Amino acid sequence: RAKGLYSVLTASGGTPIQDQEALALLGGALSEENILKVIDCGSFKDAWRNITNCFETKTAYEPQALYRQLHSYKIQSVEKVPSSIAEMKNIVANLRNLGETVSDNNLMGAILEALPTEFDVFATVWRNSPTTEQNVSNLVAKLMSEANELSLRRKEEPDEKAMLLKHNRKSSNRNN
Repeated sequence: RAKGLYSVLTASGGTPIQDQEALALLGGALSEENILKVIDCGSFKDAWRNITNCFETKTAYEPQALYRQLHSYKIQSVEKVPSSIAEMKNIVANLRNLGETVSDNNLMGAILEALPTEFDVFATVWRNSPTTEQNVSNLVAKLMSEANELSLRRKEEPDEKAMLLKHNRKSSNRNN
């Protein structure tokens, strides 16, 4: 649209010059691997159709695989909560792009099940809170806050190995 080439995608198809400009613009934006998918295309519409067909595979397997990925997702640590939630939201976005309906309750359930054990109390409290307060935005905000608190507490707690080493040094100094 910024280059005045949107008409190439519409029914009118634009002018032959616009078509070639759009095709050149598309070719300049593609990786080497993807250029091979459109190299034989004579028009922008053909190239666009080839690219969208490659990346919008709507097989029955793809949504199933994404649902399985969403519901088996495990967040490995407190520090990975933000990036993991972003990944889970991305999976949901991919499902929605495939025409699947993913409810907020479904996403919230998947997030709560994915949490590390440090969040067991949080998950129990959330599940027992009034449903009027339960939505994805609220859950994510509270989780981020909880993750920050847990990270801060970990930093403030003395490292057990350091404490043990210090204790052992004091013991050996007393014996000498």
